[in-house]
Amino acid sequence: MKKVLYLLLTLILVALAGMLTLTALISTDDIKQALISQVKQQTGRELFIDGPVSWSFYPSLGLSIEQVRLLNPAGFPAEPTVAVADGRIRVALLPLFSGQLMIEQLALNKPQIHLLRSAQGHSNLDDLLALSTGPGTPAAPASAKGAEGYQIQLAGIRIEDAELTLQDQATGQEYSLSHFTLETGAWSADQPVAIALATDWRLAQITGHVETQLQLQQQAQGSRWLARDWKLNMQVIPSDGKQVQLMSQGDAQLDLRTDGGYEVALPGWQLTTQLTSPDLTGSWKSQGDLRAYWDDHNPHLLLEKWQLSGQQTGPAIPKSLETLAMTGEWRYEHKASRLSLERGAGQLGPLQWQGTLSALWSQVPQVMLDLQLPLLDLAWFDRPSAAQGSNKSSQTPTEPSLAWFKGINGEGRLRIGHLKGTRLDTRDLNMALQLEKGVLRLTEFSTRLYQGRVAATGMLDGTMMPARWQLAPKINQLQIQPLLKEWLGKEPLSGAATVQGVVNGVGLLPAAIRRTISGKLSVALADGSVNGYNLAAKLRSAKAMLHGETSAQEAKKTDFSALTADVQLQSGVASSNNISMQSPLLRVRGRGNTHLVRESLDFKLDVSVVATSKGQGGKGLESLAHLTIPLRISGTWSAPDYALDMGGQLRQGLQQQLKGIAPQRLPTKLGDLFN
Repeated sequence: MKKVLYLLLTLILVALAGMLTLTALISTDDIKQALISQVKQQTGRELFIDGPVSWSFYPSLGLSIEQVRLLNPAGFPAEPTVAVADGRIRVALLPLFSGQLMIEQLALNKPQIHLLRSAQGHSNLDDLLALSTGPGTPAAPASAKGAEGYQIQLAGIRIEDAELTLQDQATGQEYSLSHFTLETGAWSADQPVAIALATDWRLAQITGHVETQLQLQQQAQGSRWLARDWKLNMQVIPSDGKQVQLMSQGDAQLDLRTDGGYEVALPGWQLTTQLTSPDLTGSWKSQGDLRAYWDDHNPHLLLEKWQLSGQQTGPAIPKSLETLAMTGEWRYEHKASRLSLERGAGQLGPLQWQGTLSALWSQVPQVMLDLQLPLLDLAWFDRPSAAQGSNKSSQTPTEPSLAWFKGINGEGRLRIGHLKGTRLDTRDLNMALQLEKGVLRLTEFSTRLYQGRVAATGMLDGTMMPARWQLAPKINQLQIQPLLKEWLGKEPLSGAATVQGVVNGVGLLPAAIRRTISGKLSVALADGSVNGYNLAAKLRSAKAMLHGETSAQEAKKTDFSALTADVQLQSGVASSNNISMQSPLLRVRGRGNTHLVRESLDFKLDVSVVATSKGQGGKGLESLAHLTIPLRISGTWSAPDYALDMGGQLRQGLQQQLKGIAPQRLPTKLGDLFN
């Protein structure tokens, strides 16, 4: 036991002797001046160590430094780039006695780091980056002869709990990082150095945390850096409590080009994104070959062989659209401020698409889109009624605001092979749009709909509230009967419709459209019928009653070969003064209107029988060929009322016909006739 105690005592005495010898032989003031001198020689910057430099022996041999400031380079404010209240330099013992200061690790505790970017695009770190990556500079540890004869070498750096600010004088914006930590392993010319970084950050109302680690190695005489097994983990927490997590991994290569630019390549780069929120939860994986190049002329970024896959769920996401897949190539050009997607294609559930995207970032961003869909079924977007909320349906609808129109310009083209909906089935839809200064213009629209063709141009002005709109339709040979059946559930008319004109309105809600629509339309229907009322049969029935006869039951529809009208729309009323209907049997002309809000009818028409109508359903009406009989249509869209007035025109004829009818039969027959 005594031998052990003697051995321990001897070791302690030797250690104390070594410490005394070290402090006696090696001056900390000399080391201080050597550090200041070397920084000046290597960087041209001023280093100030205002506090003392003293020896530290626990937990390892080192030097404690206080009140350290590294000033900005020339051309920037005379302020510190880095200011440290206290730090520690861990050194190797034996090299000290041969005049070498081997710094195993430089540890800075809670430094203040201020990064500046001038209006010309220069940074107060450019000179330091040029030293570490410039051609011909040693890739090994920094080494130089100090002012007092010390050969100084730096192996690793550790920054703990730093506060970092970045001020961009070109934009006037300032960003900050807190709890910034950085640790590097020993720098070596032929061995990779381990680097780990972590920090908290805040941008406006968004906070987050980022961690990254990699193995960094310098090659090719300082012009190339390799970052192997680079991993990045970032958390983004918006103020509303949502959380986004980004995880990236891959090998990176940084090249210093002969023209002074930098190029970064990440082949096989992978990025995983996870989102958690009450409204949307999802996980997406992106991969591709990422290359970036930047200099003072035209920095750009290219993502080739890009693939994206993932899944998203939430109350607003229909079940059919919970899977996502996309491919393409992304490119960003800084000089043109352009972001583009080429050869884009993807699938959202059963929805397939392909197209291109281009966005120009300026004071008012400009977006250009060209999209093609082979099939779009609106049923894919249906959500369960429970997910929509029971109270939302009872809320009074409000006009949507289109103020965001003024914040973006753009052009777009959409092609849909087949568009299906509950009340819609159209094919070969082609649409072109332009958005500029808050006004959206429909420059081209065409589609095949209900066996006809529909084309249109239009305008939607979002600079006012409510929005103003204009539409100029051109409809050709559209079968109106299936259209009315789908949209109204009724079939009051049939025929091939041709419509053209211009209409305007204020507001986008259905009630506002009916109330404010104005304009003029020319309407023509060919080879159709008015369903629910047989005008010829009513005439035959009236004539038969005059002779005390009964007429056969006939189908309740009035066929026509042509029905035309010029329709005026104003203050929720559609009216026409030149309604004309032609058929092999009848001619109808007149005027009237329908109220679009109340859905009421008020039409006064004159009916004439064609003289040569025999054999075309006009048998028995020859005697009426010389008469014009008024027809009044009133009531509502859902319950129209037809009143045929033969009394005035047939007064003299009735007097002759009624002589042979018994008086007791008059009330009933006349009632049937005139009602």
